[in-house]
Amino acid sequence: MVDQTLDEIRIIQERNKAKRHKAIKEQKKKEVDDYMQIMMDKLSELSKKYYDCIDPAIKNTILKDYEQLIKLCAKKIDELKKYE
Repeated sequence: MVDQTLDEIRIIQERNKAKRHKAIKEQKKKEVDDYMQIMMDKLSELSKKYYDCIDPAIKNTILKDYEQLIKLCAKKIDELKKYE
């Protein structure tokens, strides 16, 4: 009787642990998706500024910002993917 109750408790604990793990995984996926959306918006904005700009010096600065943003985005995605 006691063993059966302990087994039932373990099963419930395992289910709860699986649910928590699934919830954490879904939250991380949402964070990655939200982050990607923000980064895509920023990259799009920089791209528009680049193509609208006439001054080569400013274009070069915008291009450097674009490259830095891509590197930052890749690093953040790799960091968030660890949790999957």
